[in-house]
Amino acid sequence: MPQVRLLCIDDDPAARAVYTNMLTRHGYEVIMSAGADFVPELNAGSIDAVVLAFETSSRRGGQFAADIKRRQPRLPVIMVSDCKAVIEDAGRFVDGAVGKNTASHDLLMQLRLLNVV
Repeated sequence: MPQVRLLCIDDDPAARAVYTNMLTRHGYEVIMSAGADFVPELNAGSIDAVVLAFETSSRRGGQFAADIKRRQPRLPVIMVSDCKAVIEDAGRFVDGAVGKNTASHDLLMQLRLLNVV
């Protein structure tokens, strides 16, 4: 069975390290990106889901999500934010959303709910 590949986009190096450690421990292959350099991986069609920080230094996550959905409409996108209003409203433009302070448990649950296992 092939390993599930996740593209994680966050400009915070500490957050990227947390995602990588947690997700690889649970059997995911993690490709990290600090921002706009995600395009080649996405265009290759080798990604099973995207985990996306709402706030990045170069663009808002909503803009990234719109770009991703335009290129790959069926690709699951999960937004991570520390803003409750973003999480509550995220269903309009992504497939799932989790709080940054509870991301580990909630992120794994969102991946399972979206059948990204």
